[in-house]
Parts: sequence; C-alpha cells; structure tokens
Amino acid sequence: MAKVAAAKGMPPKWKHEIWTVKDIRDTIVTDKTLKIDPIGNRPSSVDDDANEKNMGIINSIIDSVGISSIILRDISNSPALKGLYKGTIRYVVTDGGHRSRAIKWFIHDERFALTINGEEVYWSDLDEKTRKHILNFPVPVSIVTCNNKQAKEIFLAHNKTTKVKGYSIIMSDEESEICKFVRQMTKSWPEYKTHAHPIFRVDDGNPVCWHGTVPNKDNLWDTFVFVVGHKVKGKGNVSASEKDSKHLVDTVATYTEAEKTEIVKFWDTFLEYYYVTEKALTNTMFGCFQAVYFELYKQSKGKMAISDMDSFAHKFNKALVSVTDKKNKTMIEIVDGEQKIYRYIDINSIAFGKPEEQVRVAKIILDEMTKR
Repeated sequence: MAKVAAAKGMPPKWKHEIWTVKDIRDTIVTDKTLKIDPIGNRPSSVDDDANEKNMGIINSIIDSVGISSIILRDISNSPALKGLYKGTIRYVVTDGGHRSRAIKWFIHDERFALTINGEEVYWSDLDEKTRKHILNFPVPVSIVTCNNKQAKEIFLAHNKTTKVKGYSIIMSDEESEICKFVRQMTKSWPEYKTHAHPIFRVDDGNPVCWHGTVPNKDNLWDTFVFVVGHKVKGKGNVSASEKDSKHLVDTVATYTEAEKTEIVKFWDTFLEYYYVTEKALTNTMFGCFQAVYFELYKQSKGKMAISDMDSFAHKFNKALVSVTDKKNKTMIEIVDGEQKIYRYIDINSIAFGKPEEQVRVAKIILDEMTKR
C-alpha cells in the first residue's frame, strides 16, 4: 500500500464496517447512493448473467462461507465525480463490483437462477428462511475517501493475484478526458448522454459488427480506439502501445477537436468497409485495415479518403485472404531468420507498439492489392 500513501494529495481515509446483504441491496436499489457499475469499471468478461461466478457468490452466502470485502469510494467531496454521477450517488465501487452486481441481479432483478437439486431456483422461489439468511448475512465493507490516482492504486493493491489487463487499469481513470472520449466511442453512457459509435453497437448483449459474443471484452474496443488516436496524433503508423496510452492518460493529455474528428472519420470508414463486406470484424481484420489506412494517411499528409469503398474493399479482402492463408508458402525475412507470411501478418497486424512492423504489414497488403 506504500504506493497509495505516496500518491499526490492527502493519504486515503478509511472506514471499515460490517454491512448486511440487505444493506448493500438497499443502498443500490432503495437509497440509490451506491453506483455498482461506475464508468471506470472493467467490462464484463462473460456473456451471461447466469455464469458460475455470479452463482458462486450467492451460493457462498447461502452456505455461510462468506464473500470477500467490498471497497467503496466516497465521492461526496469530489466535485468532478458528483457532477458526473447525478442525483443521490455517494459511493462508487472501487473493488467488489462483481459481488455487488450479483447481489442486486439475484435478489432484486432476478436476472439469474441458482441450480439446486438439478432445478433452476430464482430468488422468489426460495423459502422465507433462506431469503432471511441471505439478507441478514454480514459482508465486510471498507469505505475510502481518496483521489483518482489513489483509487487506481487501491484497486491494484487489492487485486495482486488477479490478472488485470493494462487497458482495464488505464480506463479506470474516471477523470481523464481521453478516457472519457474513448468510453463514449465504445459504449452508450447515461452519465455522458451520448451513444456509442455504430461500429460498436450491441444488440441483446451481443456485438453487431464484431466476431464474438462479449462486447469490449478485456477493453479490446477501448484499446483499438486508443490505437487510432495515437496514429491520428502521429499522422501515420507511429507507436501505439499500451505504454504510450498510459503515458497519454498519466500526463493528462487531450485530443484536439480536429483529432477527434479524424478519429471518428477512421471509424466511419471502417464501418463503411463492414457494410460493404458484411463480414464480422476480427482483430486481424482491424489490424490490417488500420495499418493500411494510416500508411495511406501518411502518404496523403492527413487528407486520407477512400472514394470507392466497393473497389477498395474488394481488393483489400482479396489481399487479406492471400496473406493470411495458411497454405501460402511465402516466407518473410525477420530478424532471426524467416517466417511464413500468414504467421507474420497474424502477429504483426496487431503489434501496435512496433511501428516499423505496422508499416511493413501495410506495404505487404498494399503491394498485394495492386495485383488485384
């Protein structure tokens, strides 16, 4: 916890209390003072409310095994966050969001059932004794008053044994203007009163344009928006690593309005490509497309425009199929020898922190497109 104490500003102030499950439910549902899904929370890594983790949390309460403590940040003295979370919100979850949501989803929303003796059992199906046991079960709750940097350090200190992705940490910054812009691109937020870019739209919990069933899993969509932002700022295939993104946020950098326009323009163009191809987007597809786009962006000195998307998409797809075909025996020279072209593209199309490889990926595909 030394890092937390060393963070700028006054040291965090803690209160340690014992709440009941009913207390947690009431602060969320009745009092509406607890925000269990603050904007800095990690996106869900599963695609079903009735997953084993949610059921395990409730079963641990029923079996009196107990659940880990929940850490709440008191934002009553934070003008920025009070302005963001309107109304009566006083606390936001710093650690324990999954536990808090499982309690609400099972008891209040009945979004998932337990499996008892082979049968699905919802909250309303439980007998009065079991429901009373759950509601009265004690849960350790720690309330901390701290600044934004300290909140991130506290979260990391309490998740040392959990593998937290780098962009989840970066996006946990609730006051960064760049993180705010990225969030607004990848999800619709009532706090911001904005809608996600159409390429990131979700229907019935599933991505519309992208391959897979979990929207923005491990902050992947956020990562992609950051990548595009770096390349707009650098006017080409510059380094766009996680380290570069962390530096942007840590130095309180912002996007200019012109840069925001260019970032949105890229996603509009990629969406047009999706509409033409009608194929679910993949990581490799994005990696190759953005590498080519920003190579052309550099060549056009920022005046990039694809006038005929039908023709471009046809040539690009043909080239992509060729260079990612595992039957393609073409070898690429690399530092320590040779590598099959499909393997090289697979690795380096998403090697966003290696600009020289991104440029090479772009040139390989552009050369292939000239043959079409």
